[in-house]
Amino acid sequence: RQDGNQWFDEVLGCLLPEAGTSKISEKLDKSNTGLIGPEGHILSLKRYLGSNMPILEHLVEKIYGKKQVVKLLKDIDEFSFFGGTMFWARTDMFTKIKELQLMPDDFQSEHGQIDGTTAHALERLIGVVSKIESRDNYITNGQDIDIIKDNFNKQYKYAP
Repeated sequence: RQDGNQWFDEVLGCLLPEAGTSKISEKLDKSNTGLIGPEGHILSLKRYLGSNMPILEHLVEKIYGKKQVVKLLKDIDEFSFFGGTMFWARTDMFTKIKELQLMPDDFQSEHGQIDGTTAHALERLIGVVSKIESRDNYITNGQDIDIIKDNFNKQYKYAP
């Protein structure tokens, strides 16, 4: 990608600010915190679902059952994820995902796909689990940390 360095600098500038990570640590100390990601990189699940839905449905059903899949489909506008899978998180946020016991054989070989693989569905699943678990998710610009409401990027400058 021609804009890869710009993306990387932007993400790291938000997640590893020169002033340090004490504000991020304060949020992570709260048991209800889920994810803290870079401002400008929180994406609408509905818009950026791509061909990941069958795998995402399967993973959500394995964790929560069919009722939660139906709710996800009904309320898909309320779900988001961090593009590029770069964020801070509490380790207990991943308990449900760890219970899937995903193994290397569960992941397809990467051949430049932009979606439709277990890895891409997992990127979206992290945000879905955080929302289902009623975790507080935040964005940071490197100085301030704000709770995510519904300000998902409708158009992400690093994706079509």
